[in-house]
Amino acid sequence: MVGDRIYDINGARANCIPSLAVMYGYEEDEKDLLAAEPAFIVENPYQILDIISHHSVNELADYNLCA
Repeated sequence: MVGDRIYDINGARANCIPSLAVMYGYEEDEKDLLAAEPAFIVENPYQILDIISHHSVNELADYNLCA
């Protein structure tokens, strides 16, 4: 799940899927977003493509951070 708020990261964890935090979104406090411990953190949209293109589905499943 790609998200810019702590609710997105927490939602990904609750549904046992990897999370990717975008630091260019609406979240006002980056500390809160980072404290949610996303599997990946990106500063721009091109980094999302880089992560997706360089990780297999099985590798991404390793980032499954269920609550």
